[in-house]
Amino acid sequence: MGALKPRQTVVPIFQGDDLDAMADLRTAVESAALTQSSGRLGDDDGDNRFTDAIRRHDAFMEEANARAAKVTLVALRNAAWRDMVAAHPPREPVKDDAGDVAKEWPQDEAVGFNVDSIAHPLLLATLERAAEVAVEYGEEPQEFGVDDLDDLSDADYSRLVDRAIGLNDRPGPDPKARLSSLLGPTSSETSGSPERLD
Repeated sequence: MGALKPRQTVVPIFQGDDLDAMADLRTAVESAALTQSSGRLGDDDGDNRFTDAIRRHDAFMEEANARAAKVTLVALRNAAWRDMVAAHPPREPVKDDAGDVAKEWPQDEAVGFNVDSIAHPLLLATLERAAEVAVEYGEEPQEFGVDDLDDLSDADYSRLVDRAIGLNDRPGPDPKARLSSLLGPTSSETSGSPERLD
C-alpha cells in the first residue's frame, strides 16, 4: 500500500426511466416557482406548491441515486498516464488543395492529446486501476466492470470519459482555498462599540 491513495471519483449512472422522471419533477418545480412569483408571498398556496415540488424532486433524487449504478474511476499512475497521452497525440489540421484548413480539432489542441482515440483505452485503464486499488486497500471490488461499458448510452459513456480525463489531467482544488472568505463578518465582529472620533 502506497503512501498516497490514488485520486478517484464515483460517477452515478441512473437506471431505467429515472432521467425522464427527474426532468418531469424539475419542470414541476419551475412551474411552481412561476406560480409563486406571480402572487404575493403567502397570498395563496403557491408557496406550498413550490415547497412540495422541491421536496418531491429531492426525495426522488435520493431514491434515484440509491439505485444508480456507481462507477468508480481511479487515476492512473503518472508514468502510465504520460505513456497513454504519448500514444494518442493531438490530430493535425487537415488542409485542402488550396492550403486552407479544411478540418481541425481544437479540443485536441486544448488538452494536448486525441480526445477521441484516448477515450476507450483510458476508461479501460481507469476501471482496471480501480480494481487494483480495491484489492490493495482491502475494499470490495465494484460491480461495474469493463464488460459493462458497451451497455452505456453515449451520454453516460461521454460523462465517464470526461471524468476520467479530469482525474488524470486536471489539478485538484487549491489545498489552501477556504470558502469562509465568502461569508460576511459575524455579528460578534460587528457588534463592538464604534471607535470614538477625536
